Formats: sequence, structure tokens, C-alpha cells
Amino acid sequence: IANRFAQKYIYFTLDRANTGTNSAILFLKNQSEEKRTEVESAERAMQEYREKHKMASLGENKSVVQEKVGSLGSNLVQVQLEQSSLKTLIDTVEDFQKNGRDLFELTAITSYGNISSLKNELDGLKAERRQLAERYLDEWPRMKENALGIENIEKRLKENIALAIAELRTRYAFAIERESRLRADLAAAENDARDFDRVTIDYKFLEQDAATKRSSYNMVNDRLNETTIVSQLENVNIKVLDRA
Repeated sequence: IANRFAQKYIYFTLDRANTGTNSAILFLKNQSEEKRTEVESAERAMQEYREKHKMASLGENKSVVQEKVGSLGSNLVQVQLEQSSLKTLIDTVEDFQKNGRDLFELTAITSYGNISSLKNELDGLKAERRQLAERYLDEWPRMKENALGIENIEKRLKENIALAIAELRTRYAFAIERESRLRADLAAAENDARDFDRVTIDYKFLEQDAATKRSSYNMVNDRLNETTIVSQLENVNIKVLDRA
């Protein structure tokens, strides 16, 4: 009877230990399955986000946009400087015209087309006329020819000066228009850059969430493996040393 009672006690203690271990294993298996589902869901969300925003080429596209922002900013500064320079030239020309000053003093005028060569030709004709005037009257054929040449050159100079001034105004208007386009393009590029930053930040949050869930899943699996191994060991070290 004593031996049977001792054996019953050993079975009871062993069964109680196994029941607790089995409950823990079942609980951990359920936890592992839940964590695995969470990890799969997080990784699927990352994949869908990558496909939606074409993140396979995100780094390359972002680099292109950043270079574009820098280039547009540099071009905008250049066109603003050009615009300021042209406005100064136009104001100077208008001031010269208003005060009757010699427009040939302005490089922007003399460098246009063949104005410089026409001016030299006019100076030569006028010098020739002064020499001829010392010997001939205005009705003399060579004097008339000279006067006609001066008239023709002055007319061509006037036309070329008008063209030079018109070109300055055209360039100024174009610079204003180009500045407006560059500002719009720069604003769009900066907006694209902000969108890339937002996409990158949002994806990092998804990565962190997936990493956290994966870590939790691994911890539960490690605990499950440990518990399973323990359950396979002898849980009760009670033995009958001397049978009655």
C-alpha cells in the first residue's frame, strides 16, 4: 500500500508539472502565431508602400531632384543678375536720350551689330567733308556725294541704334519671363524634394514597426523553444529509493 501511495503521488506531481508546461507551450504557440501574422502584415505593408511610391528607384530619383533644385536655384540667381544688369542699361540709355548725350559712349550700343564700323565710316566721311569744305562749295559734286554718304550712314546708324535698344528691351522682357518660369520650376522641384523626404520618413516608420514586430516574434519563438525543450526533460525528481 505504501509503495502504491508513493507511486500515485509521483504520478500526480508529474501530471501537474506537465499540465503547467503544456499550458505554457500552448499559450506561446498562440502568441507566436499572432506575432508571425503581425510580422507578415508589416512586411506586406512595406512592400506595398515600396511599389506604390516606386522606391526601387527612389534614391536615384531623389538625387536627380536634388540636383535639379540646385541647378534651378543657380540659374535663377544668374537670370536675376542678368535682369538687373539689363534694367540698368535700359535706364542708362533712356537717361542719355533724355539729356541728349552721345549714345556712342555706351558699349551696349557700339557693340551691337556693325554700329562701330558705321560710326568709324561716318567719322571718316565727316573728316573728308571738312577737308573738301576748305576747297569746294556745297554744290560741288564731290561735296554732294559726301553729303549723301553721310546722310545714308546716319540713317543706318539711327536704325541700328533703335535695333540695339529694342534688343535690350527684348532681352529684359525675356529675362523677366524666364525668371517667372524658373521660380515656378524651382517651387515644383522643391515640392518634389519634400515629397521624397516625406516618403522616406514614412517608410522608415514602417521599417521600424516591422523590425519591432520581428524582434517580438523572435523573442516569443525563443521562449517557445526553451519551454518545449524543458517539457521534454524529466520534470519531477521524486523517486522511491527503498520500496516497502
